[in-house]
Amino acid sequence: MGSTSNPAWYAAQLAALPVPFRIVDGPELRAAVELIGRLAARAAASNDARCGGSVGSGYRRFSVV
Repeated sequence: MGSTSNPAWYAAQLAALPVPFRIVDGPELRAAVELIGRLAARAAASNDARCGGSVGSGYRRFSVV
């Protein structure tokens, strides 16, 4: 359980966690998490040829615009 006066910041912190989470209450937080999810899905679905490819061993090159 948590509380915040800045749902966008809190949503970003939750999104950075490498574990699943569930929002039980808080429409503002839910909306902020949904926005981050839509933006992440859009970024992951990009087929831009300038993105991707390997550089060195174990590293991936990426572009963020």
